[in-house]
Amino acid sequence: VGQLDEVGWERVESIDPSMSTIKLKLNDSHSRSHAIRLILPPKWPSKPAVAHLEIPTHQGLTHEDNKGGSLPTILVRCKARLDELNDFWTVSEDFDKWTCVLEPSCPSRTSIRRRIVVKRHCSLQLDLDPLRPRALCEIRFLGAESATGPLVARLNSGIADWN
Repeated sequence: VGQLDEVGWERVESIDPSMSTIKLKLNDSHSRSHAIRLILPPKWPSKPAVAHLEIPTHQGLTHEDNKGGSLPTILVRCKARLDELNDFWTVSEDFDKWTCVLEPSCPSRTSIRRRIVVKRHCSLQLDLDPLRPRALCEIRFLGAESATGPLVARLNSGIADWN
């Protein structure tokens, strides 16, 4: 309870009756609110707590922080992990705001894939790299060859210019 005082009760969303699971909210440096689920083993703090974050698990990122420590220390590590992904979430939010996203219909913060409308009978599927969301990513045009062929050719002709 003392460590919850230290991290602030305003961050606590729920605590199960056995005090083995605590749900906290934490803002990243762009003021996005994130849910963190802490699993406290019976012998915590001598046994490490596990922090579950809703982040994309891709290229060495993990959604669990098993290093243990005090609640404030765990939250500092969680915030650092969240801040590594700020650019990914900014890019994802831009896609969601400025394009017609077909899939996922309700994207979560773990969604690295977007399928967007390009034109009638043609869509584009993007798989973003969470650590480098502005880099050239996996791209797949979907639709009839007559609709996608010219777009694929145009993309391929300019792909060397991507920075």
